Amino acid sequence: MISNIVADTNFLLDIFIFNNPISSELFELLKDENFIFYRTEETLAELEDVLRRPQFQLSENQINSILCQWTNNSQELKTVAECSVKCRDIHDQKFLNLALSLTPSFLITKDKDLLKVKSKAGKTGVNIIEPEHLLRLLKSN
Repeated sequence: MISNIVADTNFLLDIFIFNNPISSELFELLKDENFIFYRTEETLAELEDVLRRPQFQLSENQINSILCQWTNNSQELKTVAECSVKCRDIHDQKFLNLALSLTPSFLITKDKDLLKVKSKAGKTGVNIIEPEHLLRLLKSN
């Protein structure tokens, strides 16, 4: 079974901001089953940037708490490969690059641009999957 996990920013927002029950359950299950979440400096910076957006109205303490929770539950990868599969949204490419550096890996996302390259990425060992599909897969095993 694949144990390397890349979580995109929207998945993390579902967990830490929106308390999405499916994403939250999946996150806890993956932690309990000793899957390893990975991040880079670039993916962490994106999360921080998004958390600082006015629509979330988060205090500095709340932002720091979320960042701390994520860094405590993930490992930083310093060097990543350039993925040959290109995403339409250049801001999503960092997640593909990270996932490729960990192949085989799961990239958990609901992002439409990332999901569009799912089959191409699969040929490189990057399994792009929506949270509900991965949760269903893990529960069936």
